[in-house]
Amino acid sequence: MSQRPPSLLLGVGLSVIAMTVSLVLATSDQPALDSPDVAAWARSSDPSRPAPALKTMTTIEEPVVAGEPRFKETLQISSMMLSETAGVTFSHQWLRNDEAIDGATGASYRLRAQDVGQHISVAVTAHKSGFEPVTATASVAREIEHVQDVRTTVKYQVATRGRTTSNLGAFKTEVAEILADPRGWRSAGIAFEEVPSGAPMTIYLATAETLPSFASICSSQWSCRAGANVAINQTRWEDATDTWKAQDGTTLAGYRHMVVNHEVGHWLGYDHRYCTTPGKAAPLMMQQSKGLNGCTPNPWPLKSELDPPRFR
Repeated sequence: MSQRPPSLLLGVGLSVIAMTVSLVLATSDQPALDSPDVAAWARSSDPSRPAPALKTMTTIEEPVVAGEPRFKETLQISSMMLSETAGVTFSHQWLRNDEAIDGATGASYRLRAQDVGQHISVAVTAHKSGFEPVTATASVAREIEHVQDVRTTVKYQVATRGRTTSNLGAFKTEVAEILADPRGWRSAGIAFEEVPSGAPMTIYLATAETLPSFASICSSQWSCRAGANVAINQTRWEDATDTWKAQDGTTLAGYRHMVVNHEVGHWLGYDHRYCTTPGKAAPLMMQQSKGLNGCTPNPWPLKSELDPPRFR
């Protein structure tokens, strides 16, 4: 057998080495030269190599908030116009008094009860690979308002009946907060003002055994409204009812909202209502202390309950 000359063997060896080197380079983790990761790869390959400077985008038009600044309305934010358009994405963060609102990261935001009387704004950030992010903040022109402006103000006074043990000052404060809540009768355009005396409505904190003294229809088991008097049963105020507590997600605070709004609703002219759609929120004027008949607990007037007969 004839032997190949050394020069031929050397050439073949060099070719194999060259092919191996090419294959290694082709299958390495090196990114393409136009990849956004090339700078990071270069630094990891050679830590002394500086990263390429990011480019800058110029803002041509600032974002603007659109929409009615009222509870339950939805605000929309326009995208800012930039010197770059292709490949630009936007992120959003809605703010209440300059603090981030949990979960409010979309281009729209439905106003919540806690936004009423507060300053709302949104930070919009533009992103593009190879460019510095650009952030602009757009603000709502005025503080967020209630669903309706005030159309009437009801004055009320607070009193007790029987030997009450609940803290009267705390009771007054909580009743005032309930009546001022944007989700309650305030959303019907009705404001409430506590006065020392001479009011057309008196809200009582009453011991259970005194409830029948308000009217023959009043029971020691429940709260009651009789004429100008709204009587809140102290036992229920402190411990709700078994029916209420048996429902998922209910709280004592929720019960207090419900019972005050319900009994004041009677003063406003409403009779009892009933569950007509099981699985949906119960009407506020349903006797939720006694049962729900398939509806879910609800301490606030429904949309259909926002035109009280007393003020039509």
